[in-house]
Amino acid sequence: MHASIFLFLAVLFAVGPAAAQVSAGGAPPSFSIPLDDQVPTIVMPAVDEEALLAEDESEGKDQPLRFGYPFEVEYDMNDVGRWEELPGGARLWRLRIQSPGARSINLVYDRYRLPPGAELFLYNDDRSMLIGAFTEFNNKEDGVFATQPVTGETLTLEYHEPAGVSYAGEIRLGRVIHAYRDIFAPGASRDYGDSGSCNNNVMCPEGDPWQVEIRSVAMILTSGGSRICSGVLVNNVRHDMTQYFLTADHCGVGTGSWIFMFNYQSPGCSNQNGPTTDTVQGAQFRAGNSASDFTLVELTETIPEEYEVAFSGWSAVDTPHSSSVGIHHPSGDIKKISFDYDPAISDYYLGGGGVADSHWKVSNWEDGTTEPGSSGSPLYDPQHRVVGQLHGGYASCTSITPDWYGKFAMSWDYGGGPSSRLMDWLDPDDTGTLLLDALDPLNTMGLAFVEYEVLSDDDGDGVPEPGELVELAVSLEYTGDTPLDGVSALLQEQSEWLNVETGSSAYPLFNPGETHVNISPFEILVHEGAPAVFEATLALELTAGEQNSTVAFVFQVGQRAVYWTVDCEGDLSGWSHSGTGDWGDDWHLSTEDSQSPVHAWKCGDTGTGDYANHLDSRLVSPQVELLPFSLLRLMHRMNAEVSGAFPDSAYDGGVVELSVDGGQSWMQLSAVSGAYNKAFRWESGGGNPATHPLDGGTPCYSGGFGWQEAVFDLEGYSGQTVSFRFRFGSDNGGGDEGWYVDDLVLEGLESGGPDPVTDLAIDYIGGSQVLLEWSASAGASSYRVETASVLGGAWSTLGTTTDTSWTENTVTGSMLFRVVAVE
Repeated sequence: MHASIFLFLAVLFAVGPAAAQVSAGGAPPSFSIPLDDQVPTIVMPAVDEEALLAEDESEGKDQPLRFGYPFEVEYDMNDVGRWEELPGGARLWRLRIQSPGARSINLVYDRYRLPPGAELFLYNDDRSMLIGAFTEFNNKEDGVFATQPVTGETLTLEYHEPAGVSYAGEIRLGRVIHAYRDIFAPGASRDYGDSGSCNNNVMCPEGDPWQVEIRSVAMILTSGGSRICSGVLVNNVRHDMTQYFLTADHCGVGTGSWIFMFNYQSPGCSNQNGPTTDTVQGAQFRAGNSASDFTLVELTETIPEEYEVAFSGWSAVDTPHSSSVGIHHPSGDIKKISFDYDPAISDYYLGGGGVADSHWKVSNWEDGTTEPGSSGSPLYDPQHRVVGQLHGGYASCTSITPDWYGKFAMSWDYGGGPSSRLMDWLDPDDTGTLLLDALDPLNTMGLAFVEYEVLSDDDGDGVPEPGELVELAVSLEYTGDTPLDGVSALLQEQSEWLNVETGSSAYPLFNPGETHVNISPFEILVHEGAPAVFEATLALELTAGEQNSTVAFVFQVGQRAVYWTVDCEGDLSGWSHSGTGDWGDDWHLSTEDSQSPVHAWKCGDTGTGDYANHLDSRLVSPQVELLPFSLLRLMHRMNAEVSGAFPDSAYDGGVVELSVDGGQSWMQLSAVSGAYNKAFRWESGGGNPATHPLDGGTPCYSGGFGWQEAVFDLEGYSGQTVSFRFRFGSDNGGGDEGWYVDDLVLEGLESGGPDPVTDLAIDYIGGSQVLLEWSASAGASSYRVETASVLGGAWSTLGTTTDTSWTENTVTGSMLFRVVAVE
């Protein structure tokens, strides 16, 4: 196998004198003073380009395209090249490198240390490309450095050291990289314009609410065997702008030579090549783990303020999010943004490899896609927090198929120490923080979103629903040091189901530490045809004098309520279990383990032994009528036999099924979170035995995992009366502890809101007592008295009465009351 370099930066460097890396500019002394033209030259060996290209033919997202072949060298400026004395005591060192047939050459230095005033330049023979000057500013603690590709098959290094320096400069080359792909040619692979046409430029309107996050995403050029990738700057709990950068583990660990480029994006919505000058070089490895495919590095070169970067927030909470956004550089192109409007699914990588529930599966992108080059890019939840980084998948503009992102929540604490997990770096003081918002150095206003309240809606239940006009109050917290006045606000929606009817408002004077709501309410119309339950991002654009800022938040339409629960501790009438034919049954109510206090259903031995062979055990729930937009949630754990030769394949395991016809027929359910982790083996030679009750290839739960949640979307069965079945099958050999199921919950959309009485009168009696009085409602058999602490907050029941008055004796602080007529 040939050693290789992987393309990250097909178009990062424009031919000509403009520098892409952080450098001081200027021109080499040899361009203006007469010197010997005969510079000592080192010629590199020949490269078998055909063999390298043949190896590259089957590259995917987790094996990005390489562009160069690395020669490992040891070229020290004191051993090779030529030193020349200049007038006044300055010195000049030059070395020419030729790699026949190379489209470009770039260098990795295993020792780079320049004194103040010294300069290093690199240029090709016809001087059509010049980079530098590189100076002491590029010194790193580890001494490692890299310079970008210079077009052509030759380059010259020219080092100028002034007289009287405090120490002698050190330059030692460790690697010369011969590019066998022309990364400068128009249309070169992984170049500007190479991504599919379905991708969205980040400066299009759909990217407007994500501008802070867009400024935190960058491309990576890795030298010496690493690959084209994307990644993201992430905030830490100290909010101190430590330059932590998250990407994928499979992108490699050549951190000392990595180059990071920010702001490579079209200036507008249409395709236009972006600037290639906002780069920094070098990083130190901090942590990494292959289980969730993450790497965290710390950039060692200070990012210039003029790059205007931001630091993304993150979530280490392992809860499925309702929609996803990806920001990335597909195929080395300008920055793109992609949208998935469905819930993320907890899964294995590629659905069956690695560690259970280590990845978020994006089933398909509704708008945009990803491609090779997107690896390592962040996945965001609706709260604009990073929840993972791209590992790989099959999605493209022509393939509406899944992608998998390593979970931030698993990366957080899965490893055994600081070098294998995120928590030690992003929460160094061990505060226990699991949710963190972005840090935007441009947000000089110091205003942060706190919460929103529904002040009114058409039916008065405090829940926005399709067809309703909603009044909204948005709370902002001020973190600045001096009073802030004159804050105006403009609310903008980013959903086809919402219209902002009244979007302009203002905020009162903020003193340090204060939280305020907008002076006049915002008004939002939810479309009649909108889904009954969905989330949408709203952006609040804030202005105070010359200061500007944008905060985003998630607006919830509709809500689910729990209407059926089974914790295995109470009445279990209506449940049944059995085998079929000569197949056995091992289901029983067990106290060996449970998620809630004492009991759980178990398919397995009544003691500590293994479940029986030859099982087709079927646990059936009572019938229940499903409300619209229902979800089934349950907790379960599993220990079942898998194939020794094929660990992703099950010999024994369980599935969840549903019947809509009273148990005459059953269909298997697929989880939107906590997906099946195995499939029954069917191939010969240790495959699925002929005696197994479930077909080969059927997805199932098997192997070993602890208590975890599985969530099943039942929207397609709204209004139907259904039963659930938990079916466990085993072959005729081997066994394990079995399958536990506990804490089943059905959540669904409540059918309409409560009907509050409209003439409620409240009188203070004295002390902590109030008297509530109202008129009788036609058809009401009783009245439910409810209270809440804030507008838009949850209502709790104080009690019920058949009278038209109620005395409340324990009024404390500020309380809201309503009375609901019960038919």
